[in-house]
Amino acid sequence: MKNINLKCPTIFVVADDLTSAADGAAPFLGRGLDITVRRWDLDISVKLSADVMSIDCGSRSMNEKEATFVVGQAVKRAPDSAILLKTIDSTLRGNIKAELKAAFDVSGRKRIVIAPAFPMAGRTTQKDVQLIDGIPVSETSYANDPVHPARTSRISDLIPDGIETVNILNAKTQMELNEQVAAFDHPEEILWAGSPGVAIALATALFGEKVSKPPIPYVGSSLVVVGSANSVSRAQAQRTQDKAYITCLMVPEKRVKDANTILSALTSHAADLAQSGQYGAVIATGGDTMDALLKVLDIDEFSLVSEFEPGFPLGIAQLPNGNSIIIAMKAGGFGIEETLLRAAERLQLSSVELSKVI
Repeated sequence: MKNINLKCPTIFVVADDLTSAADGAAPFLGRGLDITVRRWDLDISVKLSADVMSIDCGSRSMNEKEATFVVGQAVKRAPDSAILLKTIDSTLRGNIKAELKAAFDVSGRKRIVIAPAFPMAGRTTQKDVQLIDGIPVSETSYANDPVHPARTSRISDLIPDGIETVNILNAKTQMELNEQVAAFDHPEEILWAGSPGVAIALATALFGEKVSKPPIPYVGSSLVVVGSANSVSRAQAQRTQDKAYITCLMVPEKRVKDANTILSALTSHAADLAQSGQYGAVIATGGDTMDALLKVLDIDEFSLVSEFEPGFPLGIAQLPNGNSIIIAMKAGGFGIEETLLRAAERLQLSSVELSKVI
């Protein structure tokens, strides 16, 4: 990969929810770049000072017409010289086809490279079919998601009509994906579309391996907010119970008709606790959950500072009372049973204590 003119912002990420916005930017940590994640508004054009600018359009929960408009408006803010990444959920949920068309039509890029594989999380692409642990995604539980179901496993179904130059990248491993991405010249002329896997590949191709691993701060107690009904999230939340340094808030296990009211009550309670001064960090599962919480807290943007692991980033935000707080987020179905517990434990350990367990 060569022939790129790096200006500010160097990387411009357009995402359909908050976790995707953070995941799409996180692989560029450790390369000496400043990273800002921002929730969508029309004033973004005056706030492009970060090396990596990642915009959460909130478009996954919109209808196609609304998603097309907001994504098109966001992509218009991307400088011609920037690497443009349109995130795609690795389980192929959301308004992917409509958003890709909107992004391509506005961007002026010459081709689309689609790479939804995220091998570290068990999401691979083989023969242009997206697999979750070897099973086509439309045959997994993601097809039954009540809000954002995965309706297809075939990448070709997501390609907008009328676009002549499209490359679908098949990959079983991150190394395969890295090699394929690195083979493209003039990356600023491409609309990149994919999950954290392609972001990792772009970061490696453009800047090499990590210069340094950004440290995870010590903050003491954590507030864990589980707004996802995913069974993985609930199992993870259960592992945090009875820990003195963790307070865990969850939505009811049984689905209710008025889910928005339940989420509103959950995030309102969480916002009160977050501003109480008792907690140094808020960890949320589900992009909708953290987005709703940030709205209540009136937080429009935050600086990304580290990752617990790929797909689980954390940042620093400013609370309305002037205090700073660590915020971390992951997708509802991401991780193993100990993922939330390990994150809260890591935030609870000082650097001296950490050195004894590494």
